[in-house]
Amino acid sequence: MLENNSMGEKLLAIKDVCAIVCISRSSVYDFINIRSPRHRPDFPRPVRMSLVGRGAVRWRRSEVEAWLAMLPRG
Repeated sequence: MLENNSMGEKLLAIKDVCAIVCISRSSVYDFINIRSPRHRPDFPRPVRMSLVGRGAVRWRRSEVEAWLAMLPRG
């Protein structure tokens, strides 16, 4: 887990997102892929850590937790 010093926002690697949400890595990528039949437009978008190429991505912890909180319980 990283911390973005400018805002104090915690940034999560995919393994952390998977652990918090209890889904697989491929499910996370399906949720954010608009071409996937499993696409979830409400799932938090990743933050690209590199300006060039296909660098690392992270998710804002606050957005992941907010998404979990809005899911129906039952």
